[in-house]
Amino acid sequence: MSTHATYNVVTTEPPGSPAWLAAHEGKIGGSDIACLFGVGRKTPLRLWAEWTKKVERDDISKLPHIRRGVALEPVVKALYTEVTDRPVLATPGLIAHPTLPWLAGTPDGMVYVGGDLGVWEAKTMGFFKKRDWADEQVPLAYQIQVHLYMILTGTEKASIAAMPIDDSEDEEPVLWRDLVINPIFADRMMDTVIEFHDKHLVTEIPPEGNWEKDRETIKRMFPREVPGQVVEMTDEAIQRWAHKEELASMKTAISKELDAETAWLEAFIGNAGLAIGPNYDLKYVEESVKGYTVEPKTKRQIRKVKK
Repeated sequence: MSTHATYNVVTTEPPGSPAWLAAHEGKIGGSDIACLFGVGRKTPLRLWAEWTKKVERDDISKLPHIRRGVALEPVVKALYTEVTDRPVLATPGLIAHPTLPWLAGTPDGMVYVGGDLGVWEAKTMGFFKKRDWADEQVPLAYQIQVHLYMILTGTEKASIAAMPIDDSEDEEPVLWRDLVINPIFADRMMDTVIEFHDKHLVTEIPPEGNWEKDRETIKRMFPREVPGQVVEMTDEAIQRWAHKEELASMKTAISKELDAETAWLEAFIGNAGLAIGPNYDLKYVEESVKGYTVEPKTKRQIRKVKK
């Protein structure tokens, strides 16, 4: 069996390789689209800043969960085939949209689902991600990803396998879910990504920031001031500065009150290792503190201990 022959294949080099990264440059992928729906690793502003080269794209290839996922993909594939009796075909490579060359993705593989060729995707999941897969569910970010791959490959089915990495005796070796393309969902997804591309990437006009999450991006976009450059304060800027001062004043007052309560509790506990309560205990724990010395420092913090 072989995969479809009419894909718009950009490269068959391995994902993450220098050749693949070069071919993927200037393209939006499945994980990028998830960011536009608020379920990706980045905010829309961060995605825009990386696309327009206002900030350098982070190299995530060395992150533990990324390395683990890459290393375990053959294991997920083998377990999936064992459980479903479906052989997984090789990835067709980095595929670009037939009419939107800036839209592309690399499926982990292809598989026949009910006699029809479809997309196959492999994932690993930790303990705290299991609830996202409960009741036959698939996390939204992965639904977006495989919908893009189905659009790029012209298929209407997909199968996604997820291997738990915290093994237990009653745990299935691999979870798997079959998906069928949802035309309404796919249309909305495409409308969103095309609007983002045309409104922000082509024009280089930034999207509205998520100011709770975008501070690091702002710092990286504007690492230092330009000598002699000034901007006029707007009414909104004046209002926001006044609000910031108000919040800072509240923070100072709360911080002092918090310190006072902590000091009382520290004096109460004294040299004891444990304060026993009716529903919970209090004890000291050692926590690392970032410092300017080579060796990390630690400080003691009182923490609530569940019974």
